[in-house]
Amino acid sequence: MANQEQEATEATEAEAEVEIEIEAEPANEAEVAAGAAVVELSGEKGSEAEQAPVPTSPLTLAITTLQQQKQETWDRLLRTAAEFDNYKKRSKRDVVDSTRRAEDRVVLDFLPIIDNLERALAHALEEDGLVDGVKMVHKQFLTTLEKYDIHPFDSVGQTFDPERHEAIQQMPSDQAAGDICNELQRGYIRGDRLVRPAMVVVSSGPLKDDPTPEQEPPETEDK
Repeated sequence: MANQEQEATEATEAEAEVEIEIEAEPANEAEVAAGAAVVELSGEKGSEAEQAPVPTSPLTLAITTLQQQKQETWDRLLRTAAEFDNYKKRSKRDVVDSTRRAEDRVVLDFLPIIDNLERALAHALEEDGLVDGVKMVHKQFLTTLEKYDIHPFDSVGQTFDPERHEAIQQMPSDQAAGDICNELQRGYIRGDRLVRPAMVVVSSGPLKDDPTPEQEPPETEDK
């Protein structure tokens, strides 16, 4: 009996080892291929999920719209600031120009006085004591004009310039044609801007002598 029980026990242990070996066997090729296909399909589904567009939420659309409106508002503010800066500069120039034009009108009222003083000095006698006083007044006028950056300019000997000169006469002279041979009234400038043009006489060129007529031979009396 003892021997039979020992044999039965050994047979039971052998069957258990066989079952364990069967469970430990790897899966066959069909099962491996099926598993790979499942993995591949799951990977494709994952990539399709990544490529699919994500639905935009109303909050994201609102944020995008606000950002665009902010950028547009900022651009408008920059343009408005630039336009306002240009307006200030333009207004400042207009004020300066208006002030200078007003000063020029006042100066134009005094220029005839200077003209008369210069004419008086041109015809006065140097021995006359009054000449010194007139010269002082004339110099004081010119000094006052210089404070406003107003200066007379010379014209005699210069080429006629319609931007600076006003021609009232043309006459022959020793100077080249188109040059100014006489100045009747001085011109004044303020910086680069003309305040009053000079009244001048323009040369038409040297005077050409008339050719002398040929003398006819004297008549001879017939003998």
